[in-house]
Amino acid sequence: MFNASQASRWKSPVVRSFWKKIGGRSPEDSVVRVCDKMTSELDRKKPPFQSERYEYAELVGARVIEKNIYDRKLNGTLSTCGDEFLIVINEEDSPERKSFTVCHELGHMKMLIEAESELGRDRVLNRFHGSLEEERLSDMFAVNLLMPRKEFKKEATALDPSMKSLLKLASTFRTSVEAAARRVVRMDIWPCALLWCMPVKQQDGGYVVKITNIENSASLKPPVSFKGYVRWGVDAVCEAYNNKKLSCSQVTFHHPGRNSVERWNIECLNRGGERCELVLALMFRR
Repeated sequence: MFNASQASRWKSPVVRSFWKKIGGRSPEDSVVRVCDKMTSELDRKKPPFQSERYEYAELVGARVIEKNIYDRKLNGTLSTCGDEFLIVINEEDSPERKSFTVCHELGHMKMLIEAESELGRDRVLNRFHGSLEEERLSDMFAVNLLMPRKEFKKEATALDPSMKSLLKLASTFRTSVEAAARRVVRMDIWPCALLWCMPVKQQDGGYVVKITNIENSASLKPPVSFKGYVRWGVDAVCEAYNNKKLSCSQVTFHHPGRNSVERWNIECLNRGGERCELVLALMFRR
């Protein structure tokens, strides 16, 4: 339950008030409670849990407006008109990105509404541009609304680790491949690792792979744990980056100190459609 001493570690008054009002072991647990309740009220048993109608917004009485947002760093905004909440999303975004943005803004909305009783309406209405803590929890709202834990785990455990399986999950839950991949890893459903990377040409004309981020499931320690440059997986990453298609390769890692060998599959997908030039790579043991 809400713990005042633990709450002091959270800087956002909105987050602290939301947690106190909802209860739970942590603000993250409060988010899951609210999302589970919203999913139950939606009364939809199978994915996708939100279509282009934006059923979650309808559920809570928020209005969604699509318009051209010129700021490329901004996918959506939340505001009010009288007692009505308005969510503006970028009409140029993909359907999956729009759906995620709507649920993200609904996260802000739910936190603000619950915090209003303690902070007061005027103070709450001045916080539509939330803190980093509020942004992170709003992302959690989107993930849990679009990919509820029980239903997502059921679908994912029925599939073998592969990029094609991630594409299927993304289609089933109407989310981006990256969102589905993060959900698989963070729920530790598959023993796998995710790399965000790109090929870099060297002076001699050859290529290396630049890794900008890594996430791995708790049940697996990948053979790479740092951001930087590596020489393996180059062909698959280059093919995905240049030809914008799914590419696969096999990688062998030698561990002289342990006198052992690990064999891994690496499957790569270009993410250029997500306003990003990085390649998403899925790695798992053969």
